[in-house]
Amino acid sequence: MQSSNSGFQRLSQAAVSRSHFLRLAAGALFPFVGWRLPAAAAANPELAQNSGGPGTKQAAATQAGTAWMPAYLEQTLKLRPNYPEAWNNLGMMAAQEGNAGEAVQNFQQSLLLRPGYATALLNLGNVYRRQGDFAKAQECLTHALDIQPNDPETNYSLGMFYAQQNQLPRAADFLQKAAELRPDYPEALNNLGVLYVREQEYAKAEEQFKSCIRVNPKFDQAYLNLARLYVMQNDKEKARAVLQDLLRALPESATGKQAMDVLNSLP
Repeated sequence: MQSSNSGFQRLSQAAVSRSHFLRLAAGALFPFVGWRLPAAAAANPELAQNSGGPGTKQAAATQAGTAWMPAYLEQTLKLRPNYPEAWNNLGMMAAQEGNAGEAVQNFQQSLLLRPGYATALLNLGNVYRRQGDFAKAQECLTHALDIQPNDPETNYSLGMFYAQQNQLPRAADFLQKAAELRPDYPEALNNLGVLYVREQEYAKAEEQFKSCIRVNPKFDQAYLNLARLYVMQNDKEKARAVLQDLLRALPESATGKQAMDVLNSLP
C-alpha cells in the first residue's frame, strides 16, 4: 500500500486460490472461477483501509515496499492512541500477514474508539467471514451497510457472504448492486456471472462475463468463464475465439494457453 498523509485506497475482494484454475473433473472442461484477487491487491484485498478521515481514498498499491507500515502505525498509535484509522490499518496489516486474531483485536479497538466506523466494520466482517464465523460476519457487514448503503465494497462483501451461504439469489442482488454503484468493478461482474451460471441463467452469465472483459480487458478469469460457458453450450468455436482474445490481451498467460490446449484436445 502506498503511504500518504490523507489516506489509503479502499480495496475489496474475497480470495479463492488460483489453483482452482483448470482443475479438471469428470465431465468438465475447466471450472468457473470466481472470487478473484485483483491485480493491484494484497493477500486479503477486501480489507478496506483508511488512514485519514472518513471517505479519503487514494490509488492502491501492492504489498511491495510496505514492510515499514506496521512499525509506522505502531509509532503513530504511541503518539495518538485514540486514532481509529490507525487501529484499522494496523488490523489490515495483521490480516494480510495471516494474524486473524490480532486483526480482530485491532478492528475492535478501532470500533471502540468510533462505534460507527463503517470501514472497520467492513474489515472486521470480512475477517469473520474468512474465519467461518458467519453470525458475527453478517452482523458487522449488515451494520456497515446500514451506515453506507451505497458503498460498492460493502455490497460486494455481503454478496460474497451470501454466496458462501449458498443463498445465490440474495448474493446476486448484492453483487448486482455493487456493479451498479461501481460500473468498472470487474470482480463483481465476474462473480455475478458465476452465480448466474450456478442458477442456470446462461444468457445473463454471458452478459456479465462480457461486461467484465469490457471494463478490464486483462481480467483473465472472465475470458476463461465465458469460454467455459460456450463449451457447455457445445459452441467450441466461440470458446476458441474467446481464448484467442485472452491470449492477445495477455500473451504470456499460462492459464490461457493451457485452456486452449484443453479445448483443442476435445473431440
